[in-house]
Parts: sequence; structure tokens; C-alpha cells
Amino acid sequence: MRTLNKILFVVFLISLFDNSSLAQNYGVWIIIDSTIVRRHSPSSALLKNGNILLSGGDVGGYSAITSISCEIYDTTIKRWRLTNDMNIPRVSHRSVTLPNGKVLVIGGFSNGFYTKSCEIFDPTTEIWLITDSLITLREHGYTITVLKDSNVLIAGGWNRYEGALNKCEIYDIKQNRWREIDTLRIKRETHTATLLPDGRVLIAGGGRGGGNNLGFCEIYDPIKDSFYLVRQMNTPREEHSAVLLPNGKVLVSGGINDPTTSGLRGIEIYDPQKDLWFLVDSLILRRKRHYNIILNDSLILFTGGGTSSDTWEIYDFKNFRPLHVEYLPINLYGQMVHSLGGGKAVCLGGWQFFFIGDDKYLYPSRQVLIYDLLVTSVKNYENKQVKTFELYQNYPNPFNPTTTIKFSLPEKTNVKISVYNLMGQRVKELLNEAIEAGIHTINFDGDGLPSGIYFYKIEAGKNIDIKKMILVK
Repeated sequence: MRTLNKILFVVFLISLFDNSSLAQNYGVWIIIDSTIVRRHSPSSALLKNGNILLSGGDVGGYSAITSISCEIYDTTIKRWRLTNDMNIPRVSHRSVTLPNGKVLVIGGFSNGFYTKSCEIFDPTTEIWLITDSLITLREHGYTITVLKDSNVLIAGGWNRYEGALNKCEIYDIKQNRWREIDTLRIKRETHTATLLPDGRVLIAGGGRGGGNNLGFCEIYDPIKDSFYLVRQMNTPREEHSAVLLPNGKVLVSGGINDPTTSGLRGIEIYDPQKDLWFLVDSLILRRKRHYNIILNDSLILFTGGGTSSDTWEIYDFKNFRPLHVEYLPINLYGQMVHSLGGGKAVCLGGWQFFFIGDDKYLYPSRQVLIYDLLVTSVKNYENKQVKTFELYQNYPNPFNPTTTIKFSLPEKTNVKISVYNLMGQRVKELLNEAIEAGIHTINFDGDGLPSGIYFYKIEAGKNIDIKKMILVK
């Protein structure tokens, strides 16, 4: 954490001497409505209408309660709502939106075992139906690619019986069946798969267990229904990220090539026309298992990944140079990120964390963030959205010793916020004054107070609300 703070401070100092960075807007993350259920390791999918489907996960925190529950973020009302349950409880499963608008959910951990079962969600009826099961058990590390013909390719992965896999299969959406296809030339897990403009799929890197990282790459040709080896990467890596650029080339970033490291910074580009890899300028921070989102014709958003999980950065892929790095509004680990198009992205799931000394404490997150490249400040964005009074859950929670309390006002009114202990005694008054309409935040510092449960109460005109928070020292 101290190392990361030093890096961010150095980047800030550099920006002081870079006039172009001072004039550039790199967008902001906005905290939106929280999920109904607190869950970790769920799966999410972006629906065709722009809504977000969140399914399953562990809803018991450290008590390992696998869930069948699902919810949808409805963009019309800007709220989460429950939808129909899955047929099978799942955690650490995968979801993919099909070209017909339905969502295919694959495998995961269920009832004490990893499963090959799959099911389909129809967003029109919001009904789940069991479909054909995987042929090969895949616990993790496999890739999912929607092909040009709308079918779904699964490649590689790992299971406890066979280790790293070279087995591949395709889900035929017309027949609702999985079928085995040609095997990978090299067994691999935690690799990447990128759909190329001509319909072929680039399989890059990965691992074979025991820190055996791969630089080898291969391509799946759907016409010949077979794999063949191509030029290998300059840097062997697994747990990396890959994205297709608008010019048809593939950008690969981060990952690991040594199990003792926190991640790589290196970036390289693959030209499928020339079958050539070349190195370019690196990420600002080390990342693995991270996400990359194409924002426009020149910028990529990188976020998540290892020790950099609670940060994001902007990279110029036209000039191959990093531009900006910053912390997320909240501490997150293991979150999921989807592109919403138009320079926007959504971040959800995973764990929130806080530190007590050098110890990190995790708890499943309900917080959801929206990134918008075109917004210059959170306040300008949020104040346009306020139509009702609301008191939000403080974050982080639990906290030590400071936390942030957020509330929204549809109109100007006098606001009083106080904190009480379990005995009902007021321990601090945070606010008592007239506040303009909009979304506002205020910090609470619990320094000098003992660990325990506290309540914060807001009185805003005729509106009164109370929420619980936990101070842990």
C-alpha cells in the first residue's frame, strides 16, 4: 500500500509539469444504487437493453452460502430489483450474453462440488431454463468467446483431475448443445481469447501449473475447425488481459510470469496480418486478472488486478503511452467490470476492504460504480439525477477510524446528522444547517471512540432515516 501511494504521488508530480494533462479530462467514477444482496464471486452480464443481470454468488461472506438469487439493475428507474432465481445455486460461475439477447450461464461451484451444468436466462420472460451441460468439467481458467456465427467457444481451463486442459467445445445456440472440437495445441489455463475481425480467435499465453507460464500462442480457425500455432509473445504471461483494438490488432497487458510477483506492467501488441508481436510503453501500475475497456478511438480504461485492485488508469493506445492513474472511490478487490459503450463502464461485485495497521480485512460488496469519460465531476453528474430523499450506507463499513456518509436531497432544506452509540447517547453532531438540493457527503471520524456499533441519523425537513455502522479498531 505504501509503495502504491508513492507511485501515485510521483505520477501526480509528473502531471504538474505536463500542461496537457492539466487540461485533459479523464472521466470519473460515480457510486450508484447498491445491490439488494451482498454477494461475492457472483456472475454478471450486460443485457441487450442496457440493463445488468447479476446472478448467484456467495451471500454468506465467510460462511459460504451459495445463492440461486438474481437481480437486475434497471436503467430506466436506476435501481436494482430482484428477478427470478436460477435453478441451481452457483458461485464462481461464468455468464455470456448471446447475440439473441439471452444469457448463457456456465458451470461454477454448486452444493459442494464444481458442476458442468448450464442454464439460459431469457430477459423477455425473466425465466431460467436448464440447458445442455458441459462435456468437460472446467473449474477455472477457461475462456469464453462468442463467435461470428453466434455460437460459443470454450477453450482450455483447469480441473483437479486433469490439471491444465487442451480440450475445447462449442455451444450451438440453435441446437442448444455442446460439441467437442479440435484440441488446443498446448494445454493451458488463465490465458486470453480474442475474437479477430476475420472471425478467427487468438489464444495467448496462460499457464500449465507450478508457475509454468506460456508465451506460446495459437489461433482457432472456425472454417477449418482447428487450432494452429503462431508467433509467441515477447513475455511469457498468464492471468493477463487482452482486447481487440479498433485497427484490428490485439493489445495484451499485465499478468504474471512469476508466482511471487504482484503482476506485470508490460504491454505488447499482436498484428494478426503480419503474425508479429511488438513491445510498447507499459502500464503505470502492476496488474493481473484486471479489466480493460475501450473508451473511444484512442483511450483504454484499465482497472482492478492484484495489489492495484482499487485503482484505475487511462492509456493512450494510439501513441502507446500511459496518461493517468487514480484510486477508485471505494476500496475494491475481485470486482467485475463491463463496458457500457459511449465511454462508460460499470464496476460491481467483489470485496470491499479496509486496513487495521498492515492487516487487510475483506467483506462482500454491495457497491456499484459507473465510469463516465465525458463527466468532469461527480457532483455535476449526480445532482442532475436527484429526485428523492435518500440516506445511503456509509462507506467503508466497517471502518477505522473514518468513513463517509452520503445523502441526497430533492430540494434545499435544513439537514441535521448525528451519531449515536448503542445506549442511544449522541456522541457527535456532524451537521446542522441548510443544504442545497443534490447529492452530498460528509466524513465521520471515530477517533477517540471505542470499537462497536453506532447509528447515524439524518433529519432533513420531514424526512428522517437511521442506518447502522461498525467502528473496528
